[in-house]
Amino acid sequence: MHLNEGQLTMLGIFKKKQYIFCINTGRAGSEYLANILSTANSVWADHEPEPQMIGKYLNLVTEKEYAETYAQREFKVAEIRKIIRSSFKTNYIETNHMFIKTFYDVVIKKLKPVKVVFLKRNLVDTLHSFYQLGYFSDRNEAWKEWMISPYAKTAALPCLLREEEKDDVGLSLAYLLDIYYRGYRFMEEYPEIPVIEVALEDLNDRDKVLELFHFLNLKPTAGTYDLIGQRKNNRSERKKQIGSKEISRDYLVERTNTYIDKLEAQGYKIRDKVIL
Repeated sequence: MHLNEGQLTMLGIFKKKQYIFCINTGRAGSEYLANILSTANSVWADHEPEPQMIGKYLNLVTEKEYAETYAQREFKVAEIRKIIRSSFKTNYIETNHMFIKTFYDVVIKKLKPVKVVFLKRNLVDTLHSFYQLGYFSDRNEAWKEWMISPYAKTAALPCLLREEEKDDVGLSLAYLLDIYYRGYRFMEEYPEIPVIEVALEDLNDRDKVLELFHFLNLKPTAGTYDLIGQRKNNRSERKKQIGSKEISRDYLVERTNTYIDKLEAQGYKIRDKVIL
């Protein structure tokens, strides 16, 4: 006799699943978030699990609208179901920054219930990290697999860079602000999806972490408390490999404010959405 999920739930054999994803820009502490959430009871959590939805899937949503490529990306849902089924856990957690770029629409349509953590880091600090790692430059080729163009068909913000501003700093900044706007576009398009906005610094605060766990209906463990404040991922080895360069923070602040002013002059609310 074959029983469906509803019948198994009634018998206490099947426990209802929950799916948790993360909106973030990359270099925002998402791996640290995954590590903290992984300490909860009955959780399967990973930062960037396979399939990562990078490369060709990123190209699809760069060149075409989401609806045009949905069928080519929906396999992500089947892979998630396989993972959670084989794990015997009730919570699937993925903090991959590709969620908001390449697969949020397919999981929202197919998986329920979904909750989302909108993880934010100081914009200039993130921009500085992008610069050091050579993103949007020829110092580092790997970023092309992961970082969507600010000129993408699916962009939430127009790219207003002048020709002389289309350097690694300008393109990184336009990318970062577009990801923030993609996050708020997501919240407008899916008001039924619970979203909590979390600053990276909040993950070092026990009370804030407990608030996050409560929102996600997760139970912390002793391991949760041990991990709070233990963020380590600074990519120092990768920075050495690519010949990381330094840049003035004052210069990055100036570039950031100038570009935000330009966007706000066009009617886009920016400063109330980012951490500066």
